[in-house]
Amino acid sequence: MKKSLKILLMLNSLMFGTICFGQEAAQENENAIISWIQENAIPINHVEAGNGFEDLQPLKEILKDVKVVGLGEATHGTREFFQIKHRLLEFLLKEMGFTGFAMEASYSACKPINDYVLFGKGDIYEVLTGQGYVPWDTEEMIEMIEWMRAYNENVVEERMVKFYGVDLAYQDIGRKEVLAYLEKVAPEMRSQADSIFKILANEEGKWPIKIDSLSQNIMLHAFPNFQNLMDDLLANKETFIKNSSPYEFDQALQNLRVMRQFMLVNTPGLHPPFMDGGIVRSISMAANLIYLMDQAGPEAKFVIWAHNSHIAKDVWNGDTIMGYELRKKYGDAYYALSLEMNQGSYQTRTFLPPNLLGDLKSLTIPPAPVVSWPWYLAQANVANILLDFRGASKTPELETWVNAPRNIFLAGWVHEAEPKLNYTELEMGRLYDGILYIQTTNPSRPTANALKSAAERKGL
Repeated sequence: MKKSLKILLMLNSLMFGTICFGQEAAQENENAIISWIQENAIPINHVEAGNGFEDLQPLKEILKDVKVVGLGEATHGTREFFQIKHRLLEFLLKEMGFTGFAMEASYSACKPINDYVLFGKGDIYEVLTGQGYVPWDTEEMIEMIEWMRAYNENVVEERMVKFYGVDLAYQDIGRKEVLAYLEKVAPEMRSQADSIFKILANEEGKWPIKIDSLSQNIMLHAFPNFQNLMDDLLANKETFIKNSSPYEFDQALQNLRVMRQFMLVNTPGLHPPFMDGGIVRSISMAANLIYLMDQAGPEAKFVIWAHNSHIAKDVWNGDTIMGYELRKKYGDAYYALSLEMNQGSYQTRTFLPPNLLGDLKSLTIPPAPVVSWPWYLAQANVANILLDFRGASKTPELETWVNAPRNIFLAGWVHEAEPKLNYTELEMGRLYDGILYIQTTNPSRPTANALKSAAERKGL
């Protein structure tokens, strides 16, 4: 018995030592990761624009050969994300020669915003609300657009920044432009186009919540006539250009492309069965951005603002997305920057079953869970930092860690009555070129128009 007891004590001692050794090894690994973050993190001294660019100077080396900077966001309703993007836009325009700004917003309905930015046309609050996406209808966006307008008043035409949308909904302006163009070059085609556009306008008015099987069936039957319209336009290209201009023809064709994308995205019978509408939408936004950059010329340098799930540089859950298409097109000249937070709150919109969008609401995020990405970034003990994966020196062990699945906060715009904390395991090193981390966040500030849109159950 004494011998058995002695052996048992020895085994317990060995097991305890193994556990302690394992805990010590894990702690050493954690410490090494935290030290690596601290050594490579670039402190962001100011979130708000108008504070100079001294702390952003390292970006000149990081982005020196970059043509497209993808600015992501873990939520669409975080005040600090709006603010730091505004500040980064100022830096990229003033210090690095960027001139194009594009958003995950309507291709067509953002045109009045561009007219305001370039020429001061219209009322800023009205043109911002007119783009239809309630998450962008904020005081922070107003401040950025007003800055863009002031900037354009003090630079030569070649340096002026332009404001674009790349998304597919709310294409009323595009439809009017196509009808006006057809009236000019082929009046006999206008009636046919108008009848198709009325169908599209009616279905688009139901987007995004009320696009149901009936709407999909309507668009499925309208699609052949729509495709015939595009084909007729292309078949008469030379004649139409003679009666207008290459620019006018190209604008009409692109408006039709975006309308076609909307039909493809929202009609399962029109896109491949292995791709859902969200993936088709993301790829379409990439195509629209590439079109805009081609129009701007070979020296064009653009910022694209979208959700983290769109700007990622590699396949997302096995699917190609906007950022993947941009990396395929531009290689390392596309830089994908994920915006993340640790704790705080953010703005979102409620979903009212069965098919209505409801009021705006602020949600709270507690401190990030231990060993998640935000938790590790918080251990750097700097409120706001940028971590560049490309330039950071990494051992094979650290490379493996950066590319391993790890929890990150990721939230959509619309939420259910009982929202959940949306932590998702992502391979950040594979998906992004860097992370911009904000320690504590607050909700974005909706304009009075946005509150009215939500109360009237309008817009996204």
